[in-house]
Amino acid sequence: MQLRVVKNGIIIVNGDAESLPFSDNEFDVSFLLEIIEHVKNPFKVMQEAKRVSSKKIICTFPYFARTNIK
Repeated sequence: MQLRVVKNGIIIVNGDAESLPFSDNEFDVSFLLEIIEHVKNPFKVMQEAKRVSSKKIICTFPYFARTNIK
């Protein structure tokens, strides 16, 4: 995992969406913005988002037909 601080205190984490480097319920909300159609295992990515989120997951799908979700 790589951490990099950019201006205004925003921290960018470069990692694997199927194995997030965060604790359970670490965030109130997770945003999955137009990534689900690009991953091998969208269910694992959603499970990880659920694991690290205590309240909500917001997910957008620009091309739902292209996802691996059946």
